[in-house]
Amino acid sequence: MLFDSKHRVLLVKFARALTRQALEAMVLAAREFVAVMAGARRILVAPDDEMFGVARLYGLHQSTSQGEEPMVVRTLQAAYDLLDLKDPDFQPFEIGSRSPE
Repeated sequence: MLFDSKHRVLLVKFARALTRQALEAMVLAAREFVAVMAGARRILVAPDDEMFGVARLYGLHQSTSQGEEPMVVRTLQAAYDLLDLKDPDFQPFEIGSRSPE
């Protein structure tokens, strides 16, 4: 996980395979982050068709269970544009080790 403290944006990236264990760890960490950062928006980047479909289904599930559906885009730049993020400076960040303030 990476955090841009100036813009208060958390960036979570996955390598080639997204395992159930990795997904569960990411969801837990993101929930902890959102609990600290009230009003945080979630944007999922899914460049290929298969992952885009999975992300949309996940978003629909989130909208019914959490009340807010994350946005799904195809590129990191599209996510930056939605956040009006210019020149981000992401640094390594671990939930629980420190507050993102």
